[in-house]
Amino acid sequence: AGLAEPVLRVGNLDARRNLTDVRDTVRAYRMLMEAGRPGVPYNVCSGRAYSIGEIVEDLRARIGVNVRLVPEQALMRRNDTPVLLGDPARLHADTGWTPEIPFGQMMEDLLGYWRQRIRQPD
Repeated sequence: AGLAEPVLRVGNLDARRNLTDVRDTVRAYRMLMEAGRPGVPYNVCSGRAYSIGEIVEDLRARIGVNVRLVPEQALMRRNDTPVLLGDPARLHADTGWTPEIPFGQMMEDLLGYWRQRIRQPD
């Protein structure tokens, strides 16, 4: 929005995280309430890990602004888990749930949400 210098201070961009759109997550919770087995643990996750760098680059490409990345030591975790990845197989087997919202749509919708918030602050 041009309200600040286009600089993003970053930590570890190599860490990989399992992302799931919140709308898919809510749908999974509903399906678990209807068909999940009591006392059985379930992973509500996409089963795909994205590096933080991939996420940042995807958003940078979508915004159309040359955002400069600045590594910052204070944002680096001493004991960062390299990959956090879940397996949704039990969730799928018991409820039929699979994620429906693709990564690209999730990022576009997230960006749209924040663009709207910047234009019309609370």
